Amino acid sequence: MNKCLLVFITLAFAAGCAAVSRPDATKELIQQGNQLSLENQYDNAIATYSKALEIDPKRYSAYVRRGVAYYYQGNYDSALSDFIKAIKLDPKPADAYFGIATVHAAKSKYDLAIAGYTKAIEYDAADVKFYVSRGLIYSQIGSYDLALADLTKAVALDPKLADAYSSRGEVYFHKGEYELAISDYTRGIELDPKDAAAYFNRGIAYAAQNRHDAAAADYDHAIAELSKAIANDPGSAGYYEQRGSVYINKGQHELAIADFTKVIEMGYQNAASYLKRGSAYLVLNKPQLAIADFTKALEIDPKDAQALAGRGMAYLFNKQYDLAIENLNQALEIDPRSADAYNNRGAAYKFQGRYDHAFNDLSRAIELDPGHARAYDNRGNLYLVMKNYAKGCPDLKRACELGRCDNYTASKKEGSCK
Repeated sequence: MNKCLLVFITLAFAAGCAAVSRPDATKELIQQGNQLSLENQYDNAIATYSKALEIDPKRYSAYVRRGVAYYYQGNYDSALSDFIKAIKLDPKPADAYFGIATVHAAKSKYDLAIAGYTKAIEYDAADVKFYVSRGLIYSQIGSYDLALADLTKAVALDPKLADAYSSRGEVYFHKGEYELAISDYTRGIELDPKDAAAYFNRGIAYAAQNRHDAAAADYDHAIAELSKAIANDPGSAGYYEQRGSVYINKGQHELAIADFTKVIEMGYQNAASYLKRGSAYLVLNKPQLAIADFTKALEIDPKDAQALAGRGMAYLFNKQYDLAIENLNQALEIDPRSADAYNNRGAAYKFQGRYDHAFNDLSRAIELDPGHARAYDNRGNLYLVMKNYAKGCPDLKRACELGRCDNYTASKKEGSCK
């Protein structure tokens, strides 16, 4: 789930705490539950909300708050049940629809998530979190213009909301509009100088422009902020996971593995930690450990396209080409717009000597992501294998322009390319 959605649910808790003032037994219990939730004591919070509902079974806010607590536990079915019950108890159940949408988003049911956020907006068109959340889902499914419309609306509603700018920056990044992305990330950082994610994402945008010194500086800022957060709250797995992601981008994969391992040891057996640790093992050329982690991620979420694609790539490293293609086929059934999956399947086909299939997949990867350096590199190498230098050398040159130069440099030394 995107960080912003979690942030906004936390804000909803804070608002709930502030609203309680009347000496009412049910409200007092809800207030206690809110405080427990803010302290991440979700079992106790749920028990407290349940006591409130025993006194007043029709209390809308108790169902909503308990639903959020269930959500944070990863108990999505119970969360959804509570949000649905809440809808029937209030004439304007915007927060309940927001909760329903957020659960659907966590389960990758994006159409249902969009419908839920849209319903929330119908009941309360002035609530900025609904636009940010819907915008993030639109971005997730590649509907970038719709995402920009929602996030620009969010900025208009609250020009001082750092997350709205940072989220819009992500959309601009996906559209390849790096300067606009950097501008929005910078504004987000100005509004929230401790936002490690904004530094991290701005660093990625700088890297896409080959501004590597600026990228490295932002990664260091992100790591510094996350390290401070860990020192203040060493029990928060989320900070370790975020820092591990930054270490991956810095190329410090051993440190990344240590952070993801910490998350797993803390009992947060989420697919993302196994997925990211598996990716780090893969970079360190430890495909067996990577396969184990990707397999664990798939036990948690069998429809995780990234885990299937990652395991496919690990099998590719292991020269198990049939298994690589099998996993990548499954990944592409779930996510047919994954340029990485097409690139890796193309590489597997190449090693099997199935050049027509390889060309098709590598060309599709480039079509989906014109900045995919490895796809140009792989296709260029394949052209050279086929003695088609007129097409191979421009591909290798383009790969070099995108930051992947080894094969282009070697081909020039050999005289294959000029």
